[in-house]
Amino acid sequence: MDVIVARPKPCHSEGELRSDQTHPSSTAKVEPGKDEIREQLERILANRGFVSSPARREMLRYVVEQTLAGHDDLLKGTAIGLAVFGRDADFDQTSDPIVRIEARRLRRDLDTYYMGSGTDDPVRISIPKGGYRPQFDVRPAVSAVSPPDPPAPVGGAQSARRSGAGAWVGRMAAGLLAVVLLGLGASLLLQGREEGRVDPVAASAVSPPSVLVRPFEARSADASDQYLADGVTETLIASLMHFPDLRLYSVGDSFRLRDGEDTSLSPSEDATFTVEGSVRTEAGRVQVLARMTDGNQRVLWSGSFLRELTGRNFLALQDEIASEIASALGQPYGVIRTTLARDLSDLPDPDLSGFACVLKAYDYRRTSKTELYRPTRDCLEAAVKADPEYAEAWAMLTYLRMDAGRYGYDEGVSRESAFKLASDAGVRALALDPQNVQALKALSFISHYTGNYAQAQELARRALDANPYDPDTMAQLGWRLAVRGNFAEGIPYMRDAVERSINPAPWYFHMIAIDHLMRQEYPQMLEAAERASADGSSISQSLLAIAHGALGHQLEADKALELMARKWPLLGEDPAAAYAVHHVSDEISAAIVSGLEQAGWDSPKR
Repeated sequence: MDVIVARPKPCHSEGELRSDQTHPSSTAKVEPGKDEIREQLERILANRGFVSSPARREMLRYVVEQTLAGHDDLLKGTAIGLAVFGRDADFDQTSDPIVRIEARRLRRDLDTYYMGSGTDDPVRISIPKGGYRPQFDVRPAVSAVSPPDPPAPVGGAQSARRSGAGAWVGRMAAGLLAVVLLGLGASLLLQGREEGRVDPVAASAVSPPSVLVRPFEARSADASDQYLADGVTETLIASLMHFPDLRLYSVGDSFRLRDGEDTSLSPSEDATFTVEGSVRTEAGRVQVLARMTDGNQRVLWSGSFLRELTGRNFLALQDEIASEIASALGQPYGVIRTTLARDLSDLPDPDLSGFACVLKAYDYRRTSKTELYRPTRDCLEAAVKADPEYAEAWAMLTYLRMDAGRYGYDEGVSRESAFKLASDAGVRALALDPQNVQALKALSFISHYTGNYAQAQELARRALDANPYDPDTMAQLGWRLAVRGNFAEGIPYMRDAVERSINPAPWYFHMIAIDHLMRQEYPQMLEAAERASADGSSISQSLLAIAHGALGHQLEADKALELMARKWPLLGEDPAAAYAVHHVSDEISAAIVSGLEQAGWDSPKR
């Protein structure tokens, strides 16, 4: 939980922050013909920019064909489960939500396709939420189209389509073909450095890293091994594409292409990291081994995933394992970013790179250390000035500008002005890339601290939908829910974030500790508070004081109270006011004050 010094006043109306709103078109709707729809379906399925699992591809074909045939009765979850996902007559959607989950992912896949490879396609196929019946729309010629207008980005730029050095950020989800082509520039960058003088991993600390995913190997002649190996490879690539600043490479047989099908995807000789693995099934169990190496063949990470096959569906199994691998590697505090961040200090003038600034910003967000604020803020400001189309840098700058208002870091700049600058940065990021997870989270952050809780939670949910593999995004949503008193929904997200994190951020444990406080589970609260205290924050010290006081550890409670007051005087003087600036619920605030009083805190005003 971040610390701020005063309750911020709303500086924006709901409409100003809601850059996801679209505008109705005055153009009359035109229905495409069946032949046009079928041509578009084949165009999507044949395009390498449509990154989707084999099952979701089959689901798309099924719902389109059944709609064209007039069989609306077959567009129900049960029928799709039987026809597409191999479920039997006893299929229960309540206990097995496979159709609902895959439909959500298919909607995401289609959105991604039409933002990238399918930008100019004449027909749009979509699946509106709330059902499985597809919708077909004729799309006007590109020259006559004006995309939905987001709020005007900083600097007056109006177009959400980009070119130039930063264009790769917003198009990360556009497809592997685009990623590979855009990745060529980084290879030239590496070749331009003094040959042999810079480690490839260290060099990538100033350039987005490239990740080569090789086909996972089947370790037996069993056809099911090969099927699962192919599925894990494809799903892993699709999962990693949700993480910004990763340039993905593959090789043709990662996708087991059909006869006669061609691809321009190729491995990068200069890939920063390589991910590969194997699959073996035996005695009713499957074991997937995976590892990531650098250009010098050093093993940076390895994982073993053992699962029972009994009663398990292969599609669900491959998705589960691939998502765990992707989460371990791609998460903000995961293997890739941690490896790169570690090498920043070894490079000359790393601040000249926008990507290096983003890495610094992740470190600052994790720790909130005061000494990191100014160099990180200056770095990001320089990055967006040099490359005004770098969405990820704008998104991270949102947090830094917000902290200027919350902590009073910028003398002479009012809280309202700082919040306005922060909002401008977040809106700019989302205008450049409507699916940018950091932009959605940053605007959720602003919405919460300006009192718009419903919008904050909505934006956090959108971020998680955009990247369901990122534990930090889970934690953000969980915190937004729990801090307003919705522990039942929020805490599972927090715990899931901790479980999925290689190195959980200390603030993940704040709301977990408060949940134990509300339940009067003080030993568990102490354990969570101790893990939270790694950030050295006053909030963590207040939670430690409460837990120690409730357990009768008075010396430890006194020490925590003293540190709490020293780090944040407002918390030492008026805990209710201090927690109020985080917009906690009244119930939480009362429990905090009561717990601190039991631990020995006494108001200086008495």
